[in-house]
Amino acid sequence: MVSRIATSTLKFLAVIVDTALNLAIPPEYPMHRVAAPEESWSQNV
Repeated sequence: MVSRIATSTLKFLAVIVDTALNLAIPPEYPMHRVAAPEESWSQNV
């Protein structure tokens, strides 16, 4: 029971951290953005 709650909390925190990183990193650095990899590749080339 405790491990299940801990796992859910860790997943929830991971989503929050991932969202915060996506908001913190500007579009000029698309290393963390997985939304449109083709765009970032074409921009880098």
